[in-house]
Amino acid sequence: HTEGAAGVLSLIKVAMCMYHRGITANMQFTSLNPKIDAQKYNLHILQNFVPFPSVSNNEKIAIGVSSFET
Repeated sequence: HTEGAAGVLSLIKVAMCMYHRGITANMQFTSLNPKIDAQKYNLHILQNFVPFPSVSNNEKIAIGVSSFET
């Protein structure tokens, strides 16, 4: 069971995203299931690094973590 390791890895990924002030692409993504309507559900699969929106240094950024997959 590797839930603990996946959780720690997710926290490290979040720390790196905050350090670099952006979100990394999903390197394992190749194509979306044609049965999923991405527009209907407002889904965005990142294929490139996306910087965080401009925020002041005092503004907080919240990031969610899931240990199902990193």
